[in-house]
Amino acid sequence: MIEGGHIGYGVSPDFRGLGYGNKLLELGLEKLREKGIRQAVLTCNSSNENSKKIILKNHGVLDVRYIVEDKMKERYLINITS
Repeated sequence: MIEGGHIGYGVSPDFRGLGYGNKLLELGLEKLREKGIRQAVLTCNSSNENSKKIILKNHGVLDVRYIVEDKMKERYLINITS
């Protein structure tokens, strides 16, 4: 799987920068942990600096960059610990 991932989230422009994206990802990672999944896959557009910051803050590691429909994308992995 190169496109897509385990967790998707979006924050309305009026509420960006308030920590909601980070909280959404934290809650998503907790759900994966409860299901026994030990590595989360997340993708975003390379130009989406806010999403990349959220992923990196949650220990995301860049796995690969690739192009889909003329847009540069990035796939990140997050190891989930107990």
